[in-house]
Amino acid sequence: MPEIRLLGPGDEAALDRFLIAHGDQAHLLQANLRRGGIADRGEPYQGTYAASLARGAVTGVAAHYWNGMVLLHAGRDLERVARCALEASNRPLAGLLGPWDQVV
Repeated sequence: MPEIRLLGPGDEAALDRFLIAHGDQAHLLQANLRRGGIADRGEPYQGTYAASLARGAVTGVAAHYWNGMVLLHAGRDLERVARCALEASNRPLAGLLGPWDQVV
């Protein structure tokens, strides 16, 4: 079973590799990561990132952003990854964005 944990400073390269590999489907996650960074101080474009990892590689991610939106690209570990980000962020959920099959 993959490890589920919060991401922070030092995890940017692993997360970026995952996002690049998923192209347009992960574009918003990648743009927010580049603009706001991986640390969450509640400022615009920042969020609490959680991921599933297998052998150190990111296999799924959810981020709960400053505006309450959760962006998803988490595949089979969707519920666990999203719950990790939501619980750690301590902010209300405003909505979900991501691949259609994960949002519904």
